[in-house]
Parts: sequence; C-alpha cells; structure tokens
Amino acid sequence: MKAKDVMVKDTIVLSPEETIADAVEKFAKHRIGGCPVVDDKGCVLGIMTETNILESLKTHYKELKMRVPPETIIGISFVEIAKKREAVEAFERIANTPVRDAMTKKVITAAPDDEVEDVIQMMVRNDVNRIPVVDKGVLVGIVTRGDILRAVQGILT
Repeated sequence: MKAKDVMVKDTIVLSPEETIADAVEKFAKHRIGGCPVVDDKGCVLGIMTETNILESLKTHYKELKMRVPPETIIGISFVEIAKKREAVEAFERIANTPVRDAMTKKVITAAPDDEVEDVIQMMVRNDVNRIPVVDKGVLVGIVTRGDILRAVQGILT
C-alpha cells in the first residue's frame, strides 16, 4: 500500500501570513490537530500544529501558584480567576502572530509512491502525527496516523 492510497487529497492548509487565531479556527472547524503551511504555489514551508500553538501560549503565560494553605477561601477563587484571565490575555497576545513565526519549519514529507510502512516508520522515528505528501515539491495530500489506522481497519474488515 502506498501513501497515495491512504492520504487525504483535499488538504486543509494555512498560508504563512495567516495568524494563530486563523489556525485555531481552522483546526476547530475541520476537527484537525495540524496542517501544512504552504506558499501560493503549494510548496510546503512548514507545518502548524496544536503543539505549536500551545508552545507559543506557554511563552506568554506564567502559571500562578496557589498558596498552601490558602489564607481564605476567597484567595483560592481569586487565584483560579487570575489564572484563567492570564491564559486568555496570553492567547490574545499571540492571536495575531503570523503562522510563519510559530510553525515547525523542519517538515518530514513523503512522496505519493512511498510505502505506507515507510511513512509509519517516519512518523514513529520523528514523533509526528501527520506527514505531508509532496510531488515535485508541491503538496498533493497528507497522511495522518488516523488515515493509516482507517486503511488498516478497511483491510481487516
């Protein structure tokens, strides 16, 4: 079985100029955890994932510690509210960050005729959940771990 046999051809993509807020919206709308970042010719420039977003958020979010024992019950509530507010404010600070500033630039890719077994090995070896499929430098699809599992399920049933 080849990568082209299991890949999704209508790949959701981001442009490098889109923002983290745009990425979050696409991920939620399409129920995906990441997608390739491509230029106007379809060449893969990077990959944007939920992990990239959380890492960007982490740099702007300082975790508040709860006092133990708390001085008052109100003190606990205040700390929890402050943490939520701080997380929201951190997201607001990164929301307009261009995807190009947060994406993973070193992208593992596969070719359409690569064996699925090789794609699986690439995923495991590089600890990635998705691999863009590229033909002559242009994105033609994407293979996720879920795509591979669905293909295997189809063979078994």
